[in-house]
Amino acid sequence: MAVTVEINEHGVTLNGNPTIGLSGAQMKKIELQRNHHMKNLPAFCLYYHELRAWVSEEDGQKLIAAGATLLDC
Repeated sequence: MAVTVEINEHGVTLNGNPTIGLSGAQMKKIELQRNHHMKNLPAFCLYYHELRAWVSEEDGQKLIAAGATLLDC
């Protein structure tokens, strides 16, 4: 399942869900893990509370730039 990511001056919206603020503490709760193995799926797997979703390279890079946590794998 791919998730739509929208980033604006107010924060981050995932699949139209309420915005996650751009404060460092809130953004760090968004975790991204690079997809190294499944070539037919997007670049990152996103974890946020109960949400597990696939995120494109472009959206993943936007989230990382905004302060999301990139997991080592």
